[in-house]
Amino acid sequence: MPRPFTLRAPDDHGPAKAAAAAAGCARAACDARARPGSAAAGALRHAVPAAIRALAAFALSVPLVAVAGEPTLRELARARFGSPTSLPAPAAPADGAPERLGRALFFDTRLGSDGRTGCVSCHLPGQHGADGVARSRDARGRLTDRNSPTVFDAAALPALRWRGDRRDAAHQAEDSIVGSMGHDSTAAFEARLLALGYGPAFAAAFPAASATPRAADFGRALQAYQRTLATSSAFGRWLAGEDGALAARQQRGLAAFLGRGCAGCHDGPQLGGRQFRKFGLTRDYWLATGSTSRDPGRYALTRDEADRNVFRVPMLRHVARTAPYFHDGSVPSLREAVRIMGTLQLDLALPGDELDAIVDFLGALDGPVPQHFSPPDTVRATPGAAAR
Repeated sequence: MPRPFTLRAPDDHGPAKAAAAAAGCARAACDARARPGSAAAGALRHAVPAAIRALAAFALSVPLVAVAGEPTLRELARARFGSPTSLPAPAAPADGAPERLGRALFFDTRLGSDGRTGCVSCHLPGQHGADGVARSRDARGRLTDRNSPTVFDAAALPALRWRGDRRDAAHQAEDSIVGSMGHDSTAAFEARLLALGYGPAFAAAFPAASATPRAADFGRALQAYQRTLATSSAFGRWLAGEDGALAARQQRGLAAFLGRGCAGCHDGPQLGGRQFRKFGLTRDYWLATGSTSRDPGRYALTRDEADRNVFRVPMLRHVARTAPYFHDGSVPSLREAVRIMGTLQLDLALPGDELDAIVDFLGALDGPVPQHFSPPDTVRATPGAAAR
């Protein structure tokens, strides 16, 4: 079996030494080859927490206002997540031909093999682009293997899904045809597109392509639309210099997020989505999450023991609105999910006030539901689906 593509290596974020030290601690703590019970994991249980606590003593004391000669919290955050000029701006509404087609396809539940399932079935406006359940139900009536993440801001990521086995939104959409959409073949799906009258819309969106709808163009249209689902956030405005965008408690949560090493894995403009990491460094994850099944993660794709229980680090944009959490949706509470991450990844029992501050900070990563995240007049989703 060929080895799947991998995400790019974590960035070197330059001269901010405190942020770089936090990343180093987190990279050590997240080492996919340090399995629970191994000598490496045992060493990390003792060495990493001490290093992170020493760094946290510095990061948690970062002043919320500038002090001469010291990096500000905003400077540390920009070093880890990007400067305002590198942050993605909200995209334009879906007004081009490929975007209009993608929007229609996204909300058309007739496209599933059962005539009732579409992209919107797992990504609802009323659930902030996710669906609010642990695992979704596909067109064959079966539960999906893993929790459905939000589509908002996700098209900017270098890979998709919990195992990172989709290169981009186009790849994800095309593979969903014989996956959650339930078709036996792409040819059967293309015939359905033609029967539903999509031929002229595909010809307008992709004039250089075939005269009939093709699965690859279905993926391209979905990707074009999903790229318009970028949103702004209070945190992004604060990074850009709007002091009042984050409350003092949220800034303390950000300082804790940096100081404890969370940003070593949840990095970049979307606070995650760019790395693969082992879930459950200090102990088996299912002991903490109460998971009813044990997902081997990327090991099922690569058969490399180093990839056992390794998943793509999820982005944290919109995390406060998209419960339940983790790959299997096993944890309904964001506060509990953060507590579990401290335990499993860093062997830390986060103090209650610090835990609450981090949760408050994560709430600043939300963005508004885009106005054009709704079915166009030409398409109506299954009654009630878009509002669930």
